[in-house]
Amino acid sequence: TCHHVAVTRDETALSFYVDGKLIGSKEMTVDIDLNTDTPIWVGADPESDSPFAGHIGDVRIWKVARTEAELQEGMANGVDPNAADLLGYWEMNEGAGQIIPDLRNQNNAVLGSFDSDEHSDPSWGRECCFSPVIISSTKNFEKENQTLDLSVYPNPSTGRFHIYIDGGFEKDKFTFSVYDVLGRLVDKAVLLESTIDLEELPSGQYWLKLADETGQVGIAKVLVLK
Repeated sequence: TCHHVAVTRDETALSFYVDGKLIGSKEMTVDIDLNTDTPIWVGADPESDSPFAGHIGDVRIWKVARTEAELQEGMANGVDPNAADLLGYWEMNEGAGQIIPDLRNQNNAVLGSFDSDEHSDPSWGRECCFSPVIISSTKNFEKENQTLDLSVYPNPSTGRFHIYIDGGFEKDKFTFSVYDVLGRLVDKAVLLESTIDLEELPSGQYWLKLADETGQVGIAKVLVLK
């Protein structure tokens, strides 16, 4: 079971959140200067005999203390790499090599202690914390062959989209999948009518993937605005 975990610092107070909910706070007795060149270790302390054992989906560092509402929105929607106050964003989904690109400021990370292979390095996994479907990057959607002539309108909308397919719509012939900006599957079903209702999803950008019974695929980027 995977969880969204966040720690915020507001002056001397540390607040701890799990799955977007505050679980506790603590006052710091020592002022810590965050302006440092000391490396940040995520998932394991190099001096510890008990390293983290599990999977990490992504890592984000902000220069402001995020509110509970902001944490909840980002947890469901992912993060725009150009978002204000975002200092670093590592998707942790490259799947090969030692380098973990920083999508925000190019402060790239590495697996383990160095950018060369070590026997103690963490490994890329196929497990995904929030979806059984692994999408290494939303850029893959743009590169995928699109053989269905698919149009979606109005776009953006509050969540209800009309689907137009060249050649006409046939009930039960198509299935649709919806992915968020992190590549997580958030909805999947047989397309029973020429409209799709995504009004329960938070505001944000999504990828709509439509497939017919022969395996032909159509892909569209949709925007939900509440």
